[in-house]
Amino acid sequence: MSTPPEPSSNGDKPKLSPTRVVIWIVVAGIAIYLIASGIVGIIAKG
Repeated sequence: MSTPPEPSSNGDKPKLSPTRVVIWIVVAGIAIYLIASGIVGIIAKG
């Protein structure tokens, strides 16, 4: 198994690529939609 990369000596965090940021935004949007639709469904049936 590969070992994780060593942290840089100057303490900077690795930069996030724009692609990774877009993926996180899309996944968060889907999660918010699913949670909101579930809450609305519970309220409508209740």
